[in-house]
Amino acid sequence: MIPVEQEMESILVTVREWSASSRIVLAPKVLEPLGGNRRVRGPAVSEVLGMLNPKGLSLEDEACRRIVDEVRLRKYAQ
Repeated sequence: MIPVEQEMESILVTVREWSASSRIVLAPKVLEPLGGNRRVRGPAVSEVLGMLNPKGLSLEDEACRRIVDEVRLRKYAQ
């Protein structure tokens, strides 16, 4: 093993003994010098809840097929 790889393995052995929350705190600190201090965020909780609980009526299978067919006609009939 290369000395750097040995040192990384030693660090990993130590870090594996930490709690999950401590490891989560460490990860961005390790990555920060590589790409700045930006976080990749997913959708907001309200958006996710909206996806799971739509306010309108759900479409029947036949209605969905009809909509898909109409869109395909518009797209490919030109």
